[in-house]
Amino acid sequence: MKKSIRVGVFATLSILGLSSLGTGTYLQLVEDYQHKDEQFALIIEDKIATKVIAEEKEEEEFIITTKEVTLILNQELERGVLNYIEETLTNEEVSRLSIDLNNVDVTKVGTYEYKIKDLKTSKEWTNNIIVKEEEVQTPPEQDLTIKLTLKNQTFKLNETLPTTISTYIDQELTEEQIKTVTLDLSEVNMAQAGSYQYTIIFQNQIYLGKITVVEDQPPLNQPSEEKPNLSTPEETPKDPIENENNNGGNTEN
Repeated sequence: MKKSIRVGVFATLSILGLSSLGTGTYLQLVEDYQHKDEQFALIIEDKIATKVIAEEKEEEEFIITTKEVTLILNQELERGVLNYIEETLTNEEVSRLSIDLNNVDVTKVGTYEYKIKDLKTSKEWTNNIIVKEEEVQTPPEQDLTIKLTLKNQTFKLNETLPTTISTYIDQELTEEQIKTVTLDLSEVNMAQAGSYQYTIIFQNQIYLGKITVVEDQPPLNQPSEEKPNLSTPEETPKDPIENENNNGGNTEN
């Protein structure tokens, strides 16, 4: 083959080889880009899906518990949403809630419905507000029972027996209470010394006391009166010397 022909064939083959190499590289680049683009799209889709799922889960978990509220007639109506739910919420959670109290009339006794709405999901919760009259507190019944303490008394024989109630009890009673007391002294005999039982009935209770009747005796250790001495006092013997002088000093020889 001639030299010129060989050069031409070689040049043609070289051009075709370079062309094939360039085409292969380009196709590989395109394939790589498409693969990366698909991966990026999958990552974006996964992130979006994850975010949507998280938001949906968050919406599902945001649940509040409303409570029934009781008010006294004409009591001021609280407007804050936190007064009507059991949970403790953050400021962000409170901001997504609105409350409707338009149906409540605190000037009339009755049961009224209120609503709380989630502004994000439009979910609503309802409960009642009860308006009632103020109850008058009845004081507990007091135990008015009085327990008496009786006195044991001592009187002298044939002394007049007192019938005053206060003589026989320690407590101080009102006039109205004294009128309800029954005093029974029928067993006491003031004409005979001894011990006797008396009875008092008060507030359906029977009380027994003791009365002692004693003889009228003079007090012990009383000094006796001195009686005057009517006997003639004895003469004091005179001194013999004094008698001799009185007789002139004479003596018998």
